[in-house]
Amino acid sequence: MRLTKYGYDAFVEELDLEFYKFEIPNPEKFTQRTILALDRQLQMPYYMSRDKGLYRNLVFFGSKEAVLVNLYGNLEKFLDNYR
Repeated sequence: MRLTKYGYDAFVEELDLEFYKFEIPNPEKFTQRTILALDRQLQMPYYMSRDKGLYRNLVFFGSKEAVLVNLYGNLEKFLDNYR
């Protein structure tokens, strides 16, 4: 479930939930197909921050998913192998 800016603010500021950031290494290669894969496969909510029209960071609210994506270091490989 992808969060809006308001949802992200509510999770972080109001609920004070723990979150984990992942910097997207090649933001210009981040496609709509990747967003659909994130929506289908992730179990916990996430937020994508945008800067100058490109998605730069993913914010995970699930520690398991955050650890795995950082271990892979590549978002596409993570999504191919995460079930």
